[in-house]
Amino acid sequence: MIKNLIEKAWDIENKSIMSYMGWLKILTNIGINYEQILNFIVDIIEDSLIHKRLVEALAGGLNDIDTIREELYKLKIQTSSKENTCDNELIEFIKSMIREHDIIEKDAAKIYRKLASSVDSDIARRVFELIAEDETKHDEYMKKLDRLVDKLCS
Repeated sequence: MIKNLIEKAWDIENKSIMSYMGWLKILTNIGINYEQILNFIVDIIEDSLIHKRLVEALAGGLNDIDTIREELYKLKIQTSSKENTCDNELIEFIKSMIREHDIIEKDAAKIYRKLASSVDSDIARRVFELIAEDETKHDEYMKKLDRLVDKLCS
């Protein structure tokens, strides 16, 4: 169902872009030079181009999520019968991964905030802000994971 909706959304955006481009050509060919009208149409085309690419990206991301979930399900089945072990080397390895990803998530949030403040497109700005929020959430997850690992051997 989602795949069909995504295809319909992409089709609608594509039709919208083609139609508005047609409007733009007709209006300029007949000599309409009213800048405000043309600017509205250009704004709609620019927004629709971003919508179309976002739909493409989200469709790819959702497909990737499905693939990853299948792999994670297989891993979960394989590890469900194993006992948790408290190995100091393993704990230190996990903690080093947490520290590394804590930095990555903070850096990613900063980059997306900079992107949000650097673009003219309101849609792109809001998307970058949402991604920055997600990266901040991931950083919070790293802190929670760190506390969970501390409890693992206590």
